[in-house]
Amino acid sequence: MYKLNAQEVAATFQEGVDGIATDLIRSHSLRFGQEIESLSSPLFRWLEFRLRYVDPSPRRIVFSDKFPVPQLPVKAQEALGQLIRLIEEGGDINPYQGRGLLKNDVSRELRKNRTDLLWADWGIAHFHLDATPIPSDRYFSVPADYLAFCIVDAESVVFVDVLRHPSGDGFSDFSLLETVHRNWPAYMERFKLKGASPGSSLSQSEIHSFREAGISPFFVLGDSMYASPGMGITSASTPTKVTLTMNRLRDTVDELARVICQGDGQVEKTLQGIGAGVPILSLCAKERGLVVYDETSKVAFSLSKLPGMEEVCNLMVPSWAIEKLLANASLNS
Repeated sequence: MYKLNAQEVAATFQEGVDGIATDLIRSHSLRFGQEIESLSSPLFRWLEFRLRYVDPSPRRIVFSDKFPVPQLPVKAQEALGQLIRLIEEGGDINPYQGRGLLKNDVSRELRKNRTDLLWADWGIAHFHLDATPIPSDRYFSVPADYLAFCIVDAESVVFVDVLRHPSGDGFSDFSLLETVHRNWPAYMERFKLKGASPGSSLSQSEIHSFREAGISPFFVLGDSMYASPGMGITSASTPTKVTLTMNRLRDTVDELARVICQGDGQVEKTLQGIGAGVPILSLCAKERGLVVYDETSKVAFSLSKLPGMEEVCNLMVPSWAIEKLLANASLNS
């Protein structure tokens, strides 16, 4: 009779997580130069992309009081209408986020190119307003003169504003956060610092400089102070939300290993019932998603329906990522 060691299984599973992340990075052609050793976690790189990627799924549209946008050129209006239809129909709007979705690299030497700092700080994504059909041999739209600034969640896309494509510190335009605060005070209430006395407001250039330096300042809106709605920037100018998500995922995988190694666990009971010998377990991605695989018995246990594993499966192997991963494996086989 064998007894699985939870610590050893956890270590193996964590290696599997990094291996899956590495394969996903390659299959999606994400830039990952690993120029900074301390920022070269494959899981962190994958999650930065994963959290920015908008899953193709129908969402409702919400507009701020900035809409309709006055004096918006006809081509930009057409592109805005096309983007709205894509969102409502559940189409893929990621080609309009711009090449930074793939080219931003958390491991880069140059801080400002590690992530989308506006998204990391304020939780606001931007989409290029170009209605030109994208050629079949390209993924991204061409850069546009106008951008739609939006907050995206699982059920809706909130259109904050449409502005001419900014440059430099233009992505730190405080009017965007003021618009969010004016239109959705209940949303911003979650980030209000209770009992804090507001200090002086920061200029656009100051906000930009702080972000690149890895500092997330508080913001003055009305007579109150607020923390960053996007959860802010780490000292490495990477998204805090990615760090927190990665830590939570790691903890869940450790807990999975502990549960599996319990004497009365379903996995161990099944393997002992098969009687195939001492199991050699790993965590890997298969066509049906994330699985625990036993090399000894050649049995795979799907994790997608296991309580507590929903977030891990969604972060690591959503259906669109599995399709890309399998397609890439097929091409390389």
